[in-house]
Amino acid sequence: MSSLVRLKFNSTVLPVIQSITDSEPAYKDVVIDGNRGDGSIVIPGGKKSVTISVKGVLLGDSFDDLTDKKVALSAALPTSPGVLSLQQYVNSTWKNVWSYAVKRQGEIVFEGDDENRRLSQMPYMVNFLILSY
Repeated sequence: MSSLVRLKFNSTVLPVIQSITDSEPAYKDVVIDGNRGDGSIVIPGGKKSVTISVKGVLLGDSFDDLTDKKVALSAALPTSPGVLSLQQYVNSTWKNVWSYAVKRQGEIVFEGDDENRRLSQMPYMVNFLILSY
């Protein structure tokens, strides 16, 4: 598969994805890019009521820029049900690899949430509960 992939929630493309994993190791079956020990992207197997954890990085030029991106990401990923999809770029178009109806669980976790640690990037993690696939 191509290494050019992206993750979307509804119409929002999630920033720089580092990994996608589900909570049940038996369902981690296909590695899209890299390897599982080094920021790999893993396609989780379809199973209702499983949590998918997504880790990524917000990139910016300043404290204020990253603050705006943090607020925008939080607003774009509501706790109401939506569609999470992994897309692959093939023949000049984005095609779905998989799509799940999901609900965001809990708060989005932002690491390094202070001025000294996030002048250029801020890691984040968000969990989604699979409702249907």
